[in-house]
Amino acid sequence: MNTHTDRDFDHRSDPAFTALAGRCFEWDDLEHHPWPAAGLWPDGTIAYVNPAWSVFAHQNGGGMVVDREWSLGANYFSAITDTLRPFFTDLLANAPTTQQSLAPYTHEYECSSADEFRRFALQIFALPDKRGYMLVHSLLVAAPHDVSTHPISDPDIKHYETADGVIKQCAHCRRVERRNQIVHWDWVPAWVKHPPASITHTICALCHSFYYSHLSRHRH
Repeated sequence: MNTHTDRDFDHRSDPAFTALAGRCFEWDDLEHHPWPAAGLWPDGTIAYVNPAWSVFAHQNGGGMVVDREWSLGANYFSAITDTLRPFFTDLLANAPTTQQSLAPYTHEYECSSADEFRRFALQIFALPDKRGYMLVHSLLVAAPHDVSTHPISDPDIKHYETADGVIKQCAHCRRVERRNQIVHWDWVPAWVKHPPASITHTICALCHSFYYSHLSRHRH
């Protein structure tokens, strides 16, 4: 496999991971992939991110947080909600190695923008002997939001901020939970484009049941 000598690449990939993953991947393919890709050590430590990792985060309102807290050397699972952490832990544990299967495990999920409904596929490749993993995201569907299903709500903090001073936004559909009304989630595109500092991410009941129904026993 090829090696990569770009100076920026050295700040985005652990040299040991570069050598390990280079046995299975062409680095140019990952580096030019238009959507985020990340390499992990078995304990979840991020060992590689491609350029699209940071670009996607900045385009979707989370760039500063990702650059500061979810880049090389951070733990991938630290940014996943407690509800979903068992799911992603199991994905890595059960992902087939290249010796077991040529097809990676694939999980579909929603990550909408302010203007579009978007569904992605996450492919998980287990590296030899499961000494690491490569996670590659790809866009499957993108279409303008239907106003009949996404009536726009104003970004009025008094309707959404809890007594603890946080605003709960679904990490998938990006709707916002109404204050003290857990069954009501509103579409507030202004906060998708420019999230307030008090936003915290969770999973709404609809996204949880659609994408993770088998995880109901893990819900808090």
